[in-house]
Amino acid sequence: PLTAAHFRPGQFVDVFGRTMERGFQGVMKRWGFHGMPATHGVTKSHRRGGTIGSGRQMSRVWPGKKMPGHVGGDMRWMRGLRIWRINYEENVLYVSGCAIMGKTGSVVQVCDTIAKAKKWDALTKEGEGLVDGPRYFPTAYPDDQEKVPSEEYWHTVHNFKEESLKL
Repeated sequence: PLTAAHFRPGQFVDVFGRTMERGFQGVMKRWGFHGMPATHGVTKSHRRGGTIGSGRQMSRVWPGKKMPGHVGGDMRWMRGLRIWRINYEENVLYVSGCAIMGKTGSVVQVCDTIAKAKKWDALTKEGEGLVDGPRYFPTAYPDDQEKVPSEEYWHTVHNFKEESLKL
């Protein structure tokens, strides 16, 4: 089984998962339309999308027209997220990013990044603090994991179990 010992703090990873389901939504939530004014003769169409096509020669709706529909539930990649902290006992990765897709407890796929500027080769050349490659290559096996600590932090992250002021 693949565990958190495969990764190291400071490494960049890609995360693949399913976004949260939002159901059927209108054009204001789905596409960010502003809607129509609340006054000046507008009646019962404040949150509607407006006209959807011409009424002359081409009496049809163009393909790709932004209309109401199903939102969410798509598979998405988030690339180049840095690992700040790893808890090896619980197999937990703490990564940066605005949000990892999906609900709390949903299954995501985490793998080494494919972004060229954030791979191991580029990081060791630029002096990012990663002087050597992965600890275990191609992955960490169960008999190798007895050597790893219970928790590990990236050097720019404060370990809250230590003292904050050293006098």
